[in-house]
Amino acid sequence: MKFLHTADWHIGKKLHNFDLNYEEDDAFKQIERIAEEEKVDAIIIAGDLYDRSLPSEEAVKSVNEKLKRLNLVDKYPLLVISGNHDSATRLNTGSEWFKDTNLFLNTKISGAFEPVFWTTRGKKLFWQTKFEKCSRSDATYCRKNKRKV
Repeated sequence: MKFLHTADWHIGKKLHNFDLNYEEDDAFKQIERIAEEEKVDAIIIAGDLYDRSLPSEEAVKSVNEKLKRLNLVDKYPLLVISGNHDSATRLNTGSEWFKDTNLFLNTKISGAFEPVFWTTRGKKLFWQTKFEKCSRSDATYCRKNKRKV
């Protein structure tokens, strides 16, 4: 099984009020090219698809277009977890087509312990996790379970 592991897309980031749309699109095209050349079985996106938890409408549209392209057009199974910069609500905007098309997006801790199966060349398994930063109200639990506070 061959994965292309990506992370920290940070779509919507601006540097000194300068949009990075061109650079984001260029990086995305490189991801597509590498996935095709390497004949990967799935693409992992390990958090921080957005640059902030309240991304602009343009950033949400851009992420949705990129996920749809990889998943619906290029036909790659996507294994996606939210990061500390992501909004679970915004990441779930395309949820009506996710599992039916092998897009496995995990934004809640409750789903982090369920194995994910899909078929490419037989049945395959991927154990998916989620970024979870414990809140201060859970500090004792977090320390006990060795999680970041």
